[in-house]
Amino acid sequence: MTPLGSTGTTPPDSRNPTPLPASKSSGSPFKDKIIEALGIPMELTDHKDINLGYAWQKYNACTKAIATCESLWKAGKLKTVFDRKPTQADIISIFKGKSQWHLTYNKAFPKLSSHPTMVSWLEDRADKLSDVELWGISKPIYVFSDLLEWLGNGGEGLTQVETETESDVEEVQKGREKGKARGKKEKEKQKDKEKGKSKGKDKRKGKAKEIPSTEKGKGKAKEVTGGNKKKKAKNNM
Repeated sequence: MTPLGSTGTTPPDSRNPTPLPASKSSGSPFKDKIIEALGIPMELTDHKDINLGYAWQKYNACTKAIATCESLWKAGKLKTVFDRKPTQADIISIFKGKSQWHLTYNKAFPKLSSHPTMVSWLEDRADKLSDVELWGISKPIYVFSDLLEWLGNGGEGLTQVETETESDVEEVQKGREKGKARGKKEKEKQKDKEKGKSKGKDKRKGKAKEIPSTEKGKGKAKEVTGGNKKKKAKNNM
C-alpha cells in the first residue's frame, strides 16, 4: 500500500503498518513498562506517521490503552508494577508528541464517529469508497490538513480540484455525487438506529408511568375512607 511520499492513489493499509523490530526500546524504562503492562504493539510506537491509516490505528490503540490502564489500576493490578498511576499524557507520549497529538489526532479523529465512510477508507475495508468518491479529488497522498478540510466541509470532499482535462472534471464530479449519496445513506441508517433506541426508551418510560391496579384500588379506598370521615364530622356538629 501507499506510504507517505510515494505516488499512487491506493488507500493506506492501516491493518499492516511497517513493523518495528520487536526488541526495540522506547528509550524510557517507564514507557517500556507501560508498553508491556498494557499490551501496546511495539510497531505502533513510531512517532512518524506512515500514512493516515497508520495514524488512525495508533489513535485507536492509544484510547484503548488509556481505558485499559484505568480499569487495571482500579482493580489494583498495576500498583505492584508502577509507583504511580500512568497518566493519559504518559500513554499518549508513547504514540505521538503531545503538541502534535492535540493539533492533529485529537482534532480530527474523534469527529469520525459521524463519518463511517471515512473510517472504512482509513481501515481499508472491502466496502470502502474510492479516493475520488470519498475525497472529491485524486491526490498521490492525503495528510491531516486534507482530513481537517474534509471534516470542515461536512465530509463532502476537498475543494481544490487538481485536474487538467474536461473529462477529468466530469469524473471527479461523478465521484463526488456518488460519495455524497453513499454518505447520506450511512447517515440515514444511523438516524434510524437512534430513532429505534429512543422509541424503545419511550415505551419503557410509558410502562413505568402506568399505575398498578393494586395502587389504583388503594387510592379509591382512601377516597371512600376520607368521605366517610367527612360525613361523620357533619353529623356530630
